[in-house]
Amino acid sequence: MTTRRCCTIGVGTGRAGLAMASVFDPDAVLLDLTLPDMCGLMVAQQLRAAHAKLRIVIVTGWFVPDIVARVLAAGADAYRLKPVDIDEIVQLIHAPNTPPDEKDRGLLSDAPLSGV
Repeated sequence: MTTRRCCTIGVGTGRAGLAMASVFDPDAVLLDLTLPDMCGLMVAQQLRAAHAKLRIVIVTGWFVPDIVARVLAAGADAYRLKPVDIDEIVQLIHAPNTPPDEKDRGLLSDAPLSGV
């Protein structure tokens, strides 16, 4: 087993996340879609514009049928529904160009409609 060291910073709003990303220049961001001050898709777009090499992984319990395409269009590298396995998240962060997998697509196809 390989041990990896990391530093994590948690914030509660999209604006705080954007501010922290500009200060700390992170390697990866785990981002929810539902934030109290702004849509997670907007945060992903702004993060991608400012940090081209940043790994953005959407981890959320919220979904609609077209969300995978919207998440990828916003600049995210991967999408997972909660609950997630921490080992899978670590793999997503370290894997290049990780698309949403078929289990996410299957869950999304039966999801109820609501808006982002």
